[in-house]
Amino acid sequence: MTTLAGAVPRMMRPGPGQNYPRSGFPLEVSTPLGQGRVNQLGGVFINGRPLPNHIRHKIVEMAHHGIRPCVISRQLRVSHGCVSKILCRYQETGSIRPGAIGGSKPKVTTPDVEKKIEEYKRENPGMFSWEIRDKLLKDAVCDRNTVPSGFWGPVSSGGEGKR
Repeated sequence: MTTLAGAVPRMMRPGPGQNYPRSGFPLEVSTPLGQGRVNQLGGVFINGRPLPNHIRHKIVEMAHHGIRPCVISRQLRVSHGCVSKILCRYQETGSIRPGAIGGSKPKVTTPDVEKKIEEYKRENPGMFSWEIRDKLLKDAVCDRNTVPSGFWGPVSSGGEGKR
């Protein structure tokens, strides 16, 4: 990359002394279930599992050296989306640790909210769960952070739905 005298390049490619070999990481994953897959770049991954920490560290290290995410992706054989996600999380939190597996914890409904839901279901047994959530918000029974996200039924004569 050529630049004008005194200009600082925004991104740098690895120079001759900064080799990040493609073969630096194992390409075979032996798991009891044989879940290892090969991505389009030739890298091995296990779907739904976090990228190993040593690769996460390497991604952040290479970015600190000014290497562009697309170059990091090709050299480490990790998808561009994965590299971007790790770098974004690192910028936001300072952590390279993966997020929790399995999504968010279910919200616990209070007895007052449950009573209100039962009241809505008695008034309109065919009410959809999204309509119940909207009504709970409109009636100020809950706010956006506390409104339940569960499925309550199709409801018949006061029967119990799944909470």
